[in-house]
Amino acid sequence: MDGMIGLCYNMPLWERYLETGDVAFDEVQRTQLKNEIHDFLSEMVLELVEENRSFFMSKLHDFLTNEDVFTGSSKIFQRMPPMPEEIVFDTDMTAFLEEEMLLEARERPLIFLDFDGVLNTENHFAKMTVEGVPTRDYYGPKFAPKAVENLRKIIEATDAWIIVSSSWRYMGLKDMQRMWADRNLPGQIAGITPLHTDDDKLLETDLSQLDEITPEMFCSSRGNEIKAYFDEVLQVNSDTQRYVILDDLNEVLPEQESHFIRINPVVGITEEDAERAIEVLNSK
Repeated sequence: MDGMIGLCYNMPLWERYLETGDVAFDEVQRTQLKNEIHDFLSEMVLELVEENRSFFMSKLHDFLTNEDVFTGSSKIFQRMPPMPEEIVFDTDMTAFLEEEMLLEARERPLIFLDFDGVLNTENHFAKMTVEGVPTRDYYGPKFAPKAVENLRKIIEATDAWIIVSSSWRYMGLKDMQRMWADRNLPGQIAGITPLHTDDDKLLETDLSQLDEITPEMFCSSRGNEIKAYFDEVLQVNSDTQRYVILDDLNEVLPEQESHFIRINPVVGITEEDAERAIEVLNSK
């Protein structure tokens, strides 16, 4: 439901509408406005659902028994009795689907995906600059089409899900999933790696000497965060999982080396990278 509400204020038409006004919106104001509209629409939709609970729950059950939200989900709901009206629409069902997605992720090949230097490339940025076209959209730097198409090849060949390991995950999972839909990107973002801070960096840094403090300054290595995803989120041994790590920096742990493909940040994911990733994901 949150994703559907998002369509109301993330469509290009909404952006054009803001641009026609006399007041210029900076990024902070845009975010504040988006959050306020989101909260208002969420409240309105939930009131509408409450007033028409029986109708909506019946329609939701019909949808879940006929459409695969994730692979095989319709079969799960076909084995269940009709939904009782006391189920809370916006919490219990969401939690249920998230748990089912985790169960599915344990069976899927996974792509731990960085963005900067992997999809957002130096060559593409230079090309857009020379052509005089915008290098960013609402979400941030635009991705290189060739890198995106090579990511698509990996997903189509392996049916893998995406786990975001990029620093962009500070946007939050829902906003990244919304970006994925708005940009018409391939595959499905199923999760993000945990945001762990490195205590040693914090202890060794004089914060009073920094002009700016950002979370990225003190995050732990990508390898540790990927390990934490297996240990804390999926709660599985990574040795039993098919996965690949696509990143332009080598911050992986020794046991992850055979799953790691270092991407050239100038060009992003190449055809050769895609072939190697498919080989890694299909190796078990």
